[in-house]
Order: sequence, then structure tokens, then C-alpha cells
Amino acid sequence: MADLVVDLDLLASTAGSLSMLIEEFSNASKIVTSYQGTVGDPTLISALQAFAGDWQVHRQDLLSSMEAVYKMATESRKAYITTDDKLAQDLKKDTVAPVTRAAR
Repeated sequence: MADLVVDLDLLASTAGSLSMLIEEFSNASKIVTSYQGTVGDPTLISALQAFAGDWQVHRQDLLSSMEAVYKMATESRKAYITTDDKLAQDLKKDTVAPVTRAAR
């Protein structure tokens, strides 16, 4: 039987990266607004606003997908840890010598 090897650090870092991306995508319109003063050029400002507005539906689809993968990564990591801890406890129980009446 093969051993299951899961990189828990990779799951955690993936969830962290997704969390950051979700935040950025969620705030895309605010980010565009905050850069308007810095950009200055009306044509570029208009392009940024159009991008933020036109991509709202696509951005929402991407956000839904990223949130689903984030949830899978965090819940999988938690489940692997819980299962591993439970298996370790069960192994410890099986390796402890039973107490016999003579030993008491």
C-alpha cells in the first residue's frame, strides 16, 4: 500500500495567495478610483474605469472560483491534520501494552 503524502505548507500558502487575490479582485473598483488622481490622463482613467466596470461579471465568476478553491484548500488541510492526528492517537493506543491482572 502506498503512503499518502500531502504538502500542508503548500496548501496553506495556496490558501494565503488565494486570499490575497480574492481581496484584490474584490476591491478592483476601489483600486481604480484610488489611482485616478495619480494617473491624471483622462483617457487612461476612462480605460481603467471601463475595465473595472466591464469585467465586473467576469471578475465575479473568477471570485467565485477562487473562493471555492480557497475553501477546498483550507478545509482539506484541516481534514488532513485532523485525520493524521486521529490515526496517530489510534496507533498509540494499539502499541500500549494492555494491563494484565497479574501486573496489578
